[in-house]
Amino acid sequence: MHTEDYIYQDDLSASKYPLSKQHVVAISSTVFLASALYFVLPQTEVVTTTASSQTSPIFGEITDENVYEEMIDPTRSLTDILLTNDSELPASSRDVVLSDNNNNQDVFTQGELGSMENYDEDDLSGALSLTDESALEQSLNELATQDGSNLTPAMMQKWTAEEIQRGDTLSSIFSDMNIPYAVLQSLSQDPEAGDSIANIRPGNKLYFSFDANNNLIGFIKQIDSDEQWHFTRDDISKLAFSVKREPNGSHIVVIDSDGSARPLLDSQEAPAYKKRGRLVVATINAGDSFSTAAHDAGLTYNEIRKITDLFKGRVQFTRHLQPGDTLRVLFSEDKGNGKINAIELKLKKVGTLAAYRNELDDNYYDERGYNSASSTFRRFPIDGKVVISSHFNPTRRHPVTGRVRPHNGTDFAVRVGTPIVSPADGVVEIAKYSRTAGYYIVIRHRGSYSTVYMHNSKLLVKQGDNVKIGQVIARSGNTGISTGPHLHYELRHNGRPVNAMRVTLPSNEDITIAKKNRQRFDSNVALFKKELYQDSLIAQKD
Repeated sequence: MHTEDYIYQDDLSASKYPLSKQHVVAISSTVFLASALYFVLPQTEVVTTTASSQTSPIFGEITDENVYEEMIDPTRSLTDILLTNDSELPASSRDVVLSDNNNNQDVFTQGELGSMENYDEDDLSGALSLTDESALEQSLNELATQDGSNLTPAMMQKWTAEEIQRGDTLSSIFSDMNIPYAVLQSLSQDPEAGDSIANIRPGNKLYFSFDANNNLIGFIKQIDSDEQWHFTRDDISKLAFSVKREPNGSHIVVIDSDGSARPLLDSQEAPAYKKRGRLVVATINAGDSFSTAAHDAGLTYNEIRKITDLFKGRVQFTRHLQPGDTLRVLFSEDKGNGKINAIELKLKKVGTLAAYRNELDDNYYDERGYNSASSTFRRFPIDGKVVISSHFNPTRRHPVTGRVRPHNGTDFAVRVGTPIVSPADGVVEIAKYSRTAGYYIVIRHRGSYSTVYMHNSKLLVKQGDNVKIGQVIARSGNTGISTGPHLHYELRHNGRPVNAMRVTLPSNEDITIAKKNRQRFDSNVALFKKELYQDSLIAQKD
């Protein structure tokens, strides 16, 4: 049966007006009345949030007039809108990605593509601090303090240097270093130095020192070419800092190879390192740990800590060592004096690794002249186009509870199965499944850096594996507690989360032996390699 629809329509061509007079009058009256009300009634102004605004657990900051309005991006879902509060993010975190070490990749941020933020339960701080390597480092740090009882806290302090980039502010740098704003405020309010610390220049460096719980206890700000401000915090329960004016570089202390400033008492037996020759050889026996074997051979714990730091990211000292592996350390002098000239590790699982001292700067390099404690770092752990869906934000507020839940990493919007690559050479410290982080990986790199990768669909490496820069280590996914497919990526320095998109990354291209000094370095390396196997340099037993 054929069916057709018919729509009745009057012929309006003969009529002067398409609407009746009654309709025209009604519409005109409505327009007139609306116009009158617009000018008579008070207008409500659309306002933006200010520092005096109150906080709503869902919508973030609400003004005193209790009015909130947002232009809704049609590309955003309702979940995105409720979970995202960009006003809490520092401008540097939202919109700026450093151009160095980015492998010439196109980078898009949530400001350009609309928010796609994933609100995840991805805090693994406790798990990361309990790894075997972390426990070894903590143990060595504690033992190193026993090597010399009169070493002051200032001499034992570790400093992190952050180079100032164009466009940086002191506030953005403190945010990238995950330091609370209240700490910066306290420094800025110092009556003597507070007014000058905000004046920073690209190319200069700021120095930070943290305690074991990641509290800022020391801060160095350069005044001019000759002097610096040195802030010290003795009581972490308070925000008060003391400050002194001192020559540049005064906080950098070089400790001799014996690692001790403790005078020997006549009644005490000389420790093992005071009896050693210029060459120390340690052999790993069954049941020995690396630190035990090295200390018994005549190395101080400070020296052992220096060696583990130099080979961090290439050797896992709790997994890679086997009975029969050897360590050779060459000193410039005997009986606990002088400096370490060369180190050689022979490990069955890893091979032979060596580091040699450059006499001009007291740093250690491999045979090719590359700094042994550093490596080239790429900015991103993925290839191709980069879409950042959620930024590093240590003060991110939970959209429902209103509590601060830090986002210690950067989230990349990627499809399930996207290859994830290591941004630098390193050793896989953890590769397993977690209820919150899903399939995740932790890689330890040189120079006290480590990286974390969460919510993967598949792991392509296992614990103890050595990885190279650019090597595919996993496939992205949506495992664990996650609101959508993405990669959660963290960069940690000395175990402390920092903004991977903003902080200065190491590049070995900038820390090689200068060409004019290369011939002298090569000559020294040739001599050191010969002396490493000159058994006459080993102390003779009584």
